[in-house]
Amino acid sequence: MQKDKSFVVIDIETTGLNSNPDYGEVNHIIEVGAVKIEKGKITEKFGSFCVCPIPLPQEIITITGITNEDLASAPNVKQVLCDLHKFCKDGEIVGHNVSFDLGFLNYHGAKYKISFKQAYADTLAMS
Repeated sequence: MQKDKSFVVIDIETTGLNSNPDYGEVNHIIEVGAVKIEKGKITEKFGSFCVCPIPLPQEIITITGITNEDLASAPNVKQVLCDLHKFCKDGEIVGHNVSFDLGFLNYHGAKYKISFKQAYADTLAMS
């Protein structure tokens, strides 16, 4: 990753760790955050809660600080993923353990023909 290159740093919060239907019920995305970095500076920010079809497990509330009330009037995951996809465009995605985030984004996005298939860099691997 070069300093003069533009990229999008993403992070999501979920109701659990499973993004693969082969291992049981897939968990839900409850928050998405992203920033655009251009020439080493943040130029745009994106963030949204996602309405959740199930009550949040207490463990997730404790870990994230997100409550059911926070999500009650949030947009649905389709709208959030559409907006995030536009925000990311075809830019490189960066994140810590980003394959976790991309697993959820691509699983839930596939229902709406939204994919995050662009190049990515994982800061977990870099660290």
